[in-house]
Amino acid sequence: VTKDRIEHKPYSKLNGCIWEKQKIDRKYIESDSHTVFKQFLSNVSGFDETRILALKTAIGYLLHGYRNPAITKAIIFIDEKLSEKAYGRSGKGLVVQALSQIRNVVRIDSRNFNFNKTFPFQSVNLDTEIITFDDAKQKFHFDRLFSIITEDLTIEKKNKNEFRIPFEESPKILITTNYSIQGSDDSSIDRQFVIEFSDFYNAKHKPTDDFGHLFFFEWKEEEYSKFDNFMMECCQFYLREGLLEYEYVNLTRKKLIDETAPEFEEFISGIELGREYNKKNLFNEFKEENEDFSKMKQQTFTKWIKVWANLNELDVHSRKTGNDRFITVTNKGDKPKFMDRLDL
Repeated sequence: VTKDRIEHKPYSKLNGCIWEKQKIDRKYIESDSHTVFKQFLSNVSGFDETRILALKTAIGYLLHGYRNPAITKAIIFIDEKLSEKAYGRSGKGLVVQALSQIRNVVRIDSRNFNFNKTFPFQSVNLDTEIITFDDAKQKFHFDRLFSIITEDLTIEKKNKNEFRIPFEESPKILITTNYSIQGSDDSSIDRQFVIEFSDFYNAKHKPTDDFGHLFFFEWKEEEYSKFDNFMMECCQFYLREGLLEYEYVNLTRKKLIDETAPEFEEFISGIELGREYNKKNLFNEFKEENEDFSKMKQQTFTKWIKVWANLNELDVHSRKTGNDRFITVTNKGDKPKFMDRLDL
């Protein structure tokens, strides 16, 4: 499969070998008909064309085996719905199942996973193509995946010698979660490609209600052929376009709330860009409006402001006059008024 065409080749013509588990026990039959899976993706994308295309590129990225050192991302499936509780049932797992129809996927239960335990990746083998962290919890340590995303992967198994999977052959990373992934710094953001799933599906409205059957388990050869062709289309689309960005629905707000507090997210939305604030007065105003934060430290409040600014691509400017400290938040690249005075 290339960006321009799909060719049929016998194994004898392949440049190298494949693993036994990577062989798919069904025929690839060309089809121009639409698969029900395509309609499903439209539903979970809120019928937004730009989001549908972004999801197709994410699927294509995970499907193809080439590891480009310039594009080292973890794909993250997240619910767009803002909720204090875990929401779920939005269709993320069904997309993971779709990927497992084509690639060798190892699924890890993130709720019981610990990076510090002995042999954390012992279920991963040389033929693993995608590692999926299912249902990542709110405090998931994404930074512990940095080296796995960008470097070789060393696997240790009980009573066996460790082995190394070189970067160009290492599995890609997929995370499904109801929460945002921690980290508003550039290193974290640069390693993430996030796809939001709408609340079209939920505990009361399931895909079987729309399509009348279980995906994959109740498919016949004809539907699988439509599906296989569509997945190859996703692969080609990624090879042509790369990972396509889109305008997030709630991700920025969700990340801010998860890394600070709902009360802070509401309070900071009233900040006027370009206006200079006394840091202490601003902090006291927040505590007066939210009594539960009476013991909060000024340092934490300032850190939250920087998180908010970073997530929204804003600049934070500080200055000191005597014992007073001031802060101004501006659009990226804009100078606050006090800097204009200094220039004079």
